[in-house]
Amino acid sequence: MGKMFIITSGKGGTGKTILAVNLAAMLAEDGSRVLLTDMNIGYRSADLFMGLENDVVYDSSDVLRGVCDIEQALVKDGRFENLYLLAAAPEHEDGVNIRKFETLLGLLQDEFDYVIVDMPTGVSRITSLLAKDAASVILVSTADPSSLRDTDALDRKLISLGVDKQKIILNRLVPEFMNEGVVPKLRDIVGMLKPEIIGIVQEDIFIAVAGNLGVPVVMKRGTYIRRNFARIAGVLRDL
Repeated sequence: MGKMFIITSGKGGTGKTILAVNLAAMLAEDGSRVLLTDMNIGYRSADLFMGLENDVVYDSSDVLRGVCDIEQALVKDGRFENLYLLAAAPEHEDGVNIRKFETLLGLLQDEFDYVIVDMPTGVSRITSLLAKDAASVILVSTADPSSLRDTDALDRKLISLGVDKQKIILNRLVPEFMNEGVVPKLRDIVGMLKPEIIGIVQEDIFIAVAGNLGVPVVMKRGTYIRRNFARIAGVLRDL
């Protein structure tokens, strides 16, 4: 059975989805079968950041409702040997059958080495339910005080729900802000948050540009951005 990682955050604006896209791409580079599942129902964007929006015919809701088979809903990224996307529904529906979705992800874990689930921000019932089968719940935070506070609140809420497998990735870090005291220094952040910080990704305009063009930025070799994602992917492989 493959490893499942839940990607979420305490607030919007952390770059959670672009980070999930690039981690999925990085994990797929060694030939591993990787699935990125977009759970941002009504606000999906992973297909855009992967450049696959024109290839999406069916989504996870169609699978759950029996409109199509799982294989029909999986979109292959032709730039990678084994990277796939399962898109979220483009519009809100009356509800998601959480138990059916849990079963669906269980089936997908049997087919893939890694399943990356891009969840909405905040705590939802499905997050706590899926967490029991996940290798880890990745909390994406920036170094801004408000984001750190929300990340800590999210971690505490998950712990209250019986989930204690959180890890943190600091994203969109501006080193100059940290050096000038605009945001807390790394040692202070470590003291503020209980989960382990498993990676740091600096703010870089090329990450946003690549995302807007539908290209995972890790495809550009020889960059410090790619090295950052490679280190994080290495940690995930060992969890």
